Order: sequence, then structure tokens, then C-alpha cells
Amino acid sequence: MYNIAHMKFTHYLFAVVIFFGSFSFAQAATIQTGASCSLFNAVQSAQTNTAVGGCVAGGGAADVIVLNQNETITSEYNSSGNAFPLITTPMTIRGNGFTVAMDNQTNDPFRLFEVLNTTFTLERFDTIDHTLTINEDDGGFLKATNSVITILQSSFDGYRSEVNGGVIYQDGTKLTIRGSEFIGNLS
Repeated sequence: MYNIAHMKFTHYLFAVVIFFGSFSFAQAATIQTGASCSLFNAVQSAQTNTAVGGCVAGGGAADVIVLNQNETITSEYNSSGNAFPLITTPMTIRGNGFTVAMDNQTNDPFRLFEVLNTTFTLERFDTIDHTLTINEDDGGFLKATNSVITILQSSFDGYRSEVNGGVIYQDGTKLTIRGSEFIGNLS
């Protein structure tokens, strides 16, 4: 025999299931770089949740970009002082032992990444700056503001900044670095 309290609970439970069942939750995408998907396009796909170049669309959550080739970055994005657009959505970049090299063809100094108000992780990300130019702003490789940055088993070689942080400048950011190498960087 059912009592009134049990019937009310069943109705509330049913309403909760119907309410939450009508929502879809964002899922992280895994974006593989390759011949038709550069790291630049992969970052834009993750950032905008749309397919860019030959890359799959980001999923609207903490997307994962997986490098499957070496990459060379030769110029800054849109006169921003960065090689990539400002990163404002959570993402992880897995280097898989491949190298991202900066080979500045313009002699205008720029950093690789700038991160603002988000979570950003680099895993096994190896990078070298061949340019010998000195970034005139904070952070030769990465500038992070009000973010959570995790760097695992990565290496940074040859980055320079005229101001603060030869490799990384952080302001209001939680920075965790484990098992990584910093070689020949200056600030």
C-alpha cells in the first residue's frame, strides 16, 4: 500500500528525471593534428567549437588536442603578440613527443600562447624558439592571467622576454609544473 508521502516523492523524482533528461551536456572533443589539421586550426576548433581547416569541431568542454606531427610557427596571429588566438576555453594539448618550433620569419617578437580566465594543460609538449628575438611583453612562451595552468613532462628551449618571465608569465594564476625542462631561456 502506498502512502501520500511516497506518491509525492515519486512525482518529484519523475519531474527531476524529465527536467534533467531534456538537457544535453557538452562533451570534450579529441582533436587530432595531421596533414589537414594544423595545431593552429586545432586550437581554433577547440576555442570556437566549430570545425576549422581539416580539424573536427571542439566539443564545448575541456577539449584535448593531440599532436601527430612536428609543427613550425612562423608568424603571429592578427598582430596580437601571440602565435595563436587568445585562449579563453579549457583545453589540453598533448605533444606526444613531437616538437613545436618557433621560427619567426617577420622578426616581430611574439609569444606562442596567451591564456585568460580558463584551464590550460600541456602534456609532453616540447618546444624550441629558433628566432633569437626577444619578446617585448611578458612571457616569451606563455602569458597566463587568472587561470589554472598545468605543465607535465614538457621542455622549453630558447625563449626570451624583455619584461617578465623568459618562458612563462603568470598573474593571478595557479601554475603547476612537473617533470619539465627549461633550457637557455632569458628574461
